[in-house]
Amino acid sequence: MRPVLFRLGELNVYAFGTFVLLALGVGFAVMLLAGWRLRYPLPASVALACVVPVPLLAAARVGSILDHPDALELSVSGVLRGGLMLTPALVAAAIPVALLGRLMKQSAGASLDVFVISMAAGLTVGKTGCFLAGCCFGTPTTLPWGVDFSAGGLVPAQLRGVPLHPSQLYLVVWLGLIALGLTWRARSRRFEGELFLAGLAAYCLFKVVEPAFLFSSAPRSGWAWGGWSVTFLLSLHRLVLLWSRASAPSSAPAS
Repeated sequence: MRPVLFRLGELNVYAFGTFVLLALGVGFAVMLLAGWRLRYPLPASVALACVVPVPLLAAARVGSILDHPDALELSVSGVLRGGLMLTPALVAAAIPVALLGRLMKQSAGASLDVFVISMAAGLTVGKTGCFLAGCCFGTPTTLPWGVDFSAGGLVPAQLRGVPLHPSQLYLVVWLGLIALGLTWRARSRRFEGELFLAGLAAYCLFKVVEPAFLFSSAPRSGWAWGGWSVTFLLSLHRLVLLWSRASAPSSAPAS
């Protein structure tokens, strides 16, 4: 792994922080492209792209602190090395997206559709940074694509030199498929908000399965188990709602 991409004199340039910045750039660009594909006004797309990163990163950091309070580090360098959680970030960012969309005289559903495509594309890049940093690694595996994360310095001694599931790349592939699938579906969606429901359900289903191959050095905390329970129930709710809405007669022409 390569947690430090390169050095500029005495300054370490971390892979995780670099790919977070790249993810924000990709998210901004895809937000504009998704808005164009969905015929969402350009000024509203730009407003969303500028506002969303703030609650997104704040909630991701708070979620990480609540899940790992013993690893609390509030410095900028600490954030750039890692410590972000995606699930609370998605929930926290969706709220200002819906509200800002209404202020821009757009429906919450239309705004969330633009948001979810951008998020899936941006997170595909961001999780690649997790892989390079060697965090969020998986459990031991005998599969041919197992990866030795020892160089990252985060693997416990008993797992050094042991092939582990590249769980970060599993999520990268899944998010990439979500982004492509939602982009393909964009012009034929049956109702505003369909893409958001589909994307959220797909993401939640992955998070339900992920603990089966994601390494954890300690038993899950009450916060973590509560989070997984909510994720599971939310994924079921989103799927039922999506099915019911998709099965109903279309009340308006596709946008």
